[in-house]
Amino acid sequence: MSANGPQIALGESWAYYMGHYLADKTYGVRGSTQTEQGIGYSNNSPVMDLSSHLNLLEDFSPFRTGDPFYWIPQGLFYDLNDNRNDILFNQQAVSDQVSAYTNQQMFNIFQSNIYSLQDYRARLLQTVTNPTSQYVTNLFSQYGY
Repeated sequence: MSANGPQIALGESWAYYMGHYLADKTYGVRGSTQTEQGIGYSNNSPVMDLSSHLNLLEDFSPFRTGDPFYWIPQGLFYDLNDNRNDILFNQQAVSDQVSAYTNQQMFNIFQSNIYSLQDYRARLLQTVTNPTSQYVTNLFSQYGY
């Protein structure tokens, strides 16, 4: 990872999340197949009742190191928000016990002095009260941060 890698991982992970989140809001299960990490994601596959966009985020794995961008945690922000534990349908996925962080809460953490996902995690835990916050550090750790 380059010297700017931590900032790139932070910014790109939010951009990937918001792109797929908004595409899901716009197209839902009418969306087209999405490909990431060499896997094609369809509506309702691998998880029923999820669009291709949300399936991609839900199934993103930092353990697929054959992907040159595995270090950009595309699924992290979705994992902070959703109430589904990825590992229940994919034993190679992260164990996600975190839920209910809102997009507004997550967005508000971005400030001029947040340079990395570690900075982001620390500020999130300092400023947002959430019943699943005890699992946030573990979730970030599984993504490599």
